[in-house]
Amino acid sequence: MDDVISASFQLPTLVFTILFALVACLWVLGVVGFFEVDLDLDLDGGDGVLDGALHSLGLAGVPMVVILTLVAAGGWFTSVVLQVTVLDGRSGATLVLLGLVTLVVAWLVAFMFAAALARPLGRMMRVATAPSAAELVGRVGTIRSGRVDTRFGYADVDWADGGSSRVEVRLADTNDSFGPGDRALLVDWDVDSGLYLISPPPSDLDL
Repeated sequence: MDDVISASFQLPTLVFTILFALVACLWVLGVVGFFEVDLDLDLDGGDGVLDGALHSLGLAGVPMVVILTLVAAGGWFTSVVLQVTVLDGRSGATLVLLGLVTLVVAWLVAFMFAAALARPLGRMMRVATAPSAAELVGRVGTIRSGRVDTRFGYADVDWADGGSSRVEVRLADTNDSFGPGDRALLVDWDVDSGLYLISPPPSDLDL
């Protein structure tokens, strides 16, 4: 254990130790809410060298913080093993040369390690776009409140995917009247207040 700790703070392993520390800070800040850890790279349509490399390694679509974590883990472990078994007791030019070789090998193994886990992690962490509140406009809901007027009311509305939400509704026309169980058409949505305006559904609408 002492050898591992000592190797962690010596070159070339120190490079991965620092990377590991930075990634750990990102995760901690993300957990406590001070930082957004979903650091996706915009790879769609990219033609840069980095974009192409990540695509070829199967890393496209995986959050960058996860890639960095895998790279840091794979590189740190490889570098520690090589430093303890190969670099120990070396000195002078031999130590420098083997240190550079260790660093290169550790980076290669790190990216191979990340690439091996990228696809399963990508499937597990695939981002699902949250439905927009505006998508409910044009859908028919069921009034659940005892009354609906210009200051009060709520209804249950089904999303296109089958889910249901209870939303705040208001009369679009004060001449309309709704009671519990009535069907109502959501005709508009106020982005500032989050309220939906409702009207009676057209008579020819299939409910």
